[in-house]
Amino acid sequence: TMQLVMDRVDLCQLLTEAVRDVRGIAESKNIDLQLTLPPKAEKIQGDRDKLTVVVNNLLGNALKYTPENGQVVMSCKSENNGLTVSVRDSGIGIDPRDHGRIFEKFQRAEDPDVLQETGTGIGLTTAQEIVRQHGGEITVVSKKGEGATFSFSLALDKGASVLQGSNA
Repeated sequence: TMQLVMDRVDLCQLLTEAVRDVRGIAESKNIDLQLTLPPKAEKIQGDRDKLTVVVNNLLGNALKYTPENGQVVMSCKSENNGLTVSVRDSGIGIDPRDHGRIFEKFQRAEDPDVLQETGTGIGLTTAQEIVRQHGGEITVVSKKGEGATFSFSLALDKGASVLQGSNA
């Protein structure tokens, strides 16, 4: 398993930067890329670099599978002592039968629509591993032809980190 370097992470800032980084890709396909953040920026305990990999992966997939003039919405909301990040696209969607398989290494949906897109299939596996190490799970809600929403939740950092001792 990967070693995580835990720290307090401003997830809203991380998402803002990730969206900014792919804005050019979105514009090249005329995709309406939106970011919705909670009113108050909350910190979580996590590995910033690894979480960036997860977010970039989900955003990258969403942009890749969304046709021109489509829409991708990344949102973060505060709920149940945690933050839930979701990426919704208006892409080709994923057959429910494939939902379990897309997280397996090198498995990509068997759907011919999906296969014309290049990709190794390793991205989601890695993303899922990272989120699981943070105590979360990436879930997918999708029907073929209706786009997909990938979500994960992370616990809020209460400020009293075990790693830093009580006087942090």
